[in-house]
Amino acid sequence: MQIWKIWLCAAALACGLPGASDEAQAQSFPSRAITLVIPFAPGGSTSIVGRVIADKMSELIGEKVVVDNRPGAGGTVGTKAVAKSEPDGYTIALGYTGTLAIGPSLYKNAGYDPRKDFAPIGLIGNAPNSLVVHPSFPAKTVAELIAYAKANPGKVNFGSAGAGTVSHITGEYFAASAGIKLVHIPYKTLQAALASDEVKKQLGLDGTEITPGTPEDYAAFIDKDEKKWAQLVKASGVEQE
Repeated sequence: MQIWKIWLCAAALACGLPGASDEAQAQSFPSRAITLVIPFAPGGSTSIVGRVIADKMSELIGEKVVVDNRPGAGGTVGTKAVAKSEPDGYTIALGYTGTLAIGPSLYKNAGYDPRKDFAPIGLIGNAPNSLVVHPSFPAKTVAELIAYAKANPGKVNFGSAGAGTVSHITGEYFAASAGIKLVHIPYKTLQAALASDEVKKQLGLDGTEITPGTPEDYAAFIDKDEKKWAQLVKASGVEQE
């Protein structure tokens, strides 16, 4: 089972604001609404996590957090938009393994560098990938699934949240490791806030394990995850669609 991580990040600040000290900026921030870009369509697990976090952030900071769903290209479209936004902290992104570790390895020009173009805010949690089949499917175990796929090459489909997503890459990697042929079907269809029992309860229903951390923890995760998933992308044989 692969675990994917969910993070909050903002466009990296290249320089300080003219005539304003860091202390003064910190004291006045935020003074207006913050936009949280979720790089997937509404209704998916990533979007659900983002909206839960946005609601609690609004309550805690006293300013509205507006959710902006910008799907496309495995989440890289919305993520790129945040990377190119004004680095003032008012446009932030909900990042996860697919956009910050897989995307830059899979797409020839994702349009951003996850370590240079973003300032990490913090890790939200870990969420598992699960392998499930319809009750009518002949195989009931992983071993039976592999045997069935080998006996029926190219006739077993697997769905994912879209090309280049964690579910896509892990599915392809599973197929390559097991020596089977699966047909990919892409579908188009996250510090203080995390301490809230109500947020933990809501995210827990989605299978997310709350693991808050510091910006430094988050930066280390990005570096580690990007290297790991770059290897998985290469090993899976997946090419940009």
